[in-house]
Amino acid sequence: MFTGVAVYSDMGETGSFSTSHPLINQLQKNIQWGQKGNFVDVPTDCPQRDERLGWTGDAQVFFNTAAYNMNVTSFFTKWMKDVAADQRPNGDIPVVIPDVKSIPSPGSAGWGDVVTIIPGSSTRTTATAVCWKCSIPA
Repeated sequence: MFTGVAVYSDMGETGSFSTSHPLINQLQKNIQWGQKGNFVDVPTDCPQRDERLGWTGDAQVFFNTAAYNMNVTSFFTKWMKDVAADQRPNGDIPVVIPDVKSIPSPGSAGWGDVVTIIPGSSTRTTATAVCWKCSIPA
């Protein structure tokens, strides 16, 4: 006999919705489980290949949905500190945080914008600023 155990960062539910359409309701449940499965200390894209990395572009695109589903303030405050810690001396933001790629990629628009998009989005969606202090030097 096997028992499955879901492991994810501690984030309480903040929002939910249901419709009269069971497939839409199942889609929302799948989104919530996908978020849980990809939020284990680092916001990952999907649990296979190199997508298990904390891609900054993906994190900022999903942030509003994540904040609707769960209380992600502590989760993203910690991760934005990781972003600040991995910022390069020339100001570039790596495309993945933590910066574990064997061949460093140069910073780029879109992925590097995480330093303003997540703190700004958090102010609008949760009324709590996620680590603006971490982003100001960037």
